[in-house]
Amino acid sequence: MSNNSEKTPLSSKAPNLDFERKIGGTTYEVVSRFEKDAREDMTIKVKRLILRGKPNE
Repeated sequence: MSNNSEKTPLSSKAPNLDFERKIGGTTYEVVSRFEKDAREDMTIKVKRLILRGKPNE
């Protein structure tokens, strides 16, 4: 497995993840934005958050 502290190359064009979804009588609009100079991509960030676990309550 690679070292997560390394900078992962991001594609030059971020995918369009914007969408609308109607659930019941409510319409939800999801808009995504990506930082061009981000240190990690979404996959690595989600994995890091999951592995970090739930904070103490």
